[in-house]
Amino acid sequence: MNRKYFAAAFLISWFLLGAVHLNAGEKKWQTGTLLSVEHREQPAEMTKRERTETSTDSNGNTSSTTTTTLAPGYVHQWIYYTISTEKSDYVVRQEINFPWTKTVKAETGDTIQCAVDGKKLYIKNPDGNTIKTDIMKTTAHIAAPSQSPQN
Repeated sequence: MNRKYFAAAFLISWFLLGAVHLNAGEKKWQTGTLLSVEHREQPAEMTKRERTETSTDSNGNTSSTTTTTLAPGYVHQWIYYTISTEKSDYVVRQEINFPWTKTVKAETGDTIQCAVDGKKLYIKNPDGNTIKTDIMKTTAHIAAPSQSPQN
């Protein structure tokens, strides 16, 4: 009898966990305007490379020579987007890790769909792909106080 209750409780908790997980994935999409797009590169620090060569002469004496060279490191590439929504302006950053990284398919001034989730902003492309970006700066729109007519 205990086994049946355990199995039923397990299935119910599994179902509830799945429902919570599916609910967590929903995003509140809002309409915004793409104000600017800027490509930036930042070279990483130089990489130190050492090469040691060891040789032995005819008398059995060994000697070694170490050569040190500096080579440029990985270059970080980002695209910065400025997006204005009804309530806020966002400056977001997308790192371009690979040549085939998907980017936002919109031009400055185009209307886009975006969703905020914590420190991430998701941008939906017209082809259905979602681009995940890091929020660098948020500016809230503050409504001007209404002035009452003076008599």
